[in-house]
Amino acid sequence: MKTLKKYLPYIISILMIVAAGIVKWQYKQSKHDSFREQRDQSMSNLKESLRNLGSGNTTARAK
Repeated sequence: MKTLKKYLPYIISILMIVAAGIVKWQYKQSKHDSFREQRDQSMSNLKESLRNLGSGNTTARAK
């Protein structure tokens, strides 16, 4: 029991560092997924615009 009390602050510190790393990794993943969705939407809009230009239709379609 005495050794557990002796090492408890170190164990808690390591667990907090691991938890912070996991939170940071999840945040980066969510930012990456958000960027990917935004990029895909931009590409879809660009393809739609090019399709409209190619067909001679200059009016934008209602969404």
